[in-house]
Amino acid sequence: MTGNALHQLASITNLRHEWDEFWKKAKRQTTKGVDGVSPTDFAKNLTVNLETIRRALLEGYQFSPLIALPFPKPNGKERIICVPTVADRLVQRAIGSRLRRYHDLLRINNDGSFGFLAGTKNKPKGVKAARDYAIALRRKFPYAYKSDITSFFDSIPRNDLGAIVDQSVPTRSLRDLIKGVMACEISASRPEVERKVEAAQIRRGKGVRQGMPLSPFFANLILRDFDRELLKKGYKLVRYADDFLVLANSKEECLEIDSLARNLLSSQRFEIPTLDAENSKTQIRDPNEAVDFLGLSLEPSGDGEYQLAFTDKQLDAIKRKLYRYKDFDEVKRNRLDISTLGKTLDVAVTGYRAAYPSNLVSNFARLEDILSEAKATIFGGIFNKLFGQGSLRNLSPDHRAFLCLNSTELKK
Repeated sequence: MTGNALHQLASITNLRHEWDEFWKKAKRQTTKGVDGVSPTDFAKNLTVNLETIRRALLEGYQFSPLIALPFPKPNGKERIICVPTVADRLVQRAIGSRLRRYHDLLRINNDGSFGFLAGTKNKPKGVKAARDYAIALRRKFPYAYKSDITSFFDSIPRNDLGAIVDQSVPTRSLRDLIKGVMACEISASRPEVERKVEAAQIRRGKGVRQGMPLSPFFANLILRDFDRELLKKGYKLVRYADDFLVLANSKEECLEIDSLARNLLSSQRFEIPTLDAENSKTQIRDPNEAVDFLGLSLEPSGDGEYQLAFTDKQLDAIKRKLYRYKDFDEVKRNRLDISTLGKTLDVAVTGYRAAYPSNLVSNFARLEDILSEAKATIFGGIFNKLFGQGSLRNLSPDHRAFLCLNSTELKK
């Protein structure tokens, strides 16, 4: 990035534009970075905060450590999502906007990749576009091969990624900022969170952290040759980050895809789950079978059509993950009080709604029933545990609202 380009990136006009786009989705977020500042806090002193970022970018921006948040997955396990400060999120967004101008130079924009790419009217990108494309492809190519890369983000070789950045990004200042994001690590946290980070095999100095605005860009950059080789062979690829689906005409073709994918990924020191393992994330499905993709089931709906839906197993896993907080002992083990429990539930519910938009999932109403009742049911269960079963029945409507309870729970 030339000095002039750096000034463009750091301009108040550019930063304000990135803030306006960020604020559309962030205004209801309560998650704070390591500095304790939420999006709402940042907005209260917006002019001063943007000026602080502007000066820091021109003088040599330093990224802050990340907050680790265990986020429930539909399979009942947890993913560690790493949250930057609001300022760092804004800077990463600004970097991302500039990188979109270099997609051809970076060789990351292709027909099979959908994450962190600028779409057009004729070629949309993003999660919805990936799911729509998967449905359309399966109507023509009904056999499905699906997999994802084991511990992908935490296994990305930083040296390899840095070399690609050096070769592909045309300006030094931008390269330095990107490498600063690559080097971000998790801040020390509560012991129970530290244990979950350790269990997820996240290691300092290895990989890049998942959850940062630039994380999907790193995925596209390190997997660009993987995409190119599959597409060159004529395979019908749909990839979002490390989750990929390939549609085919036969089981034999799916087996060929499996062999090629393993060879390509092993050359980059990545692995995918074995095909024959029970409950493996690597799957081959015939036209009459559902296949998991991007947290949903891509399944036949009749007459050669396909749809995306939650399975009973996925919904049960979501409900179990949320409703475990109804157990006061679980709340105590996680060292939550009434305030932090409410924030934890808000983050989880917001995350589920964002991950599964209602217009994409045929049975979204079943998830919404779970989410809309979760907070009241959980708080009601805890209060009944603390004060005795039925002790809340005589509360007034105002008292119920104050305690985040609904009438259904009070009748139990």
